Amino acid sequence: PRSMSMIKMVAELKQKINLETPFGKMRGNKILIFPQSGILRALLPREKTHFQFTFSEDAPHHLLEFEVGETRHILTKLTLN
Repeated sequence: PRSMSMIKMVAELKQKINLETPFGKMRGNKILIFPQSGILRALLPREKTHFQFTFSEDAPHHLLEFEVGETRHILTKLTLN
């Protein structure tokens, strides 16, 4: 089987949102990522092919949320060295 890193993916702006973050209220963009191949999307379950990211709209564009399947990961702390 091919690695998912070798498969062409589509990135689609899903929506613009306002979030409460450790940095206060921030504007963000939800982006849906999924394989370009319709065959691959048909063969695998959605939770294995579709990923949703929320990035801050303003620089430095931190990753605020990441969703895969029914699991959501939310940025709660950021340490800069």
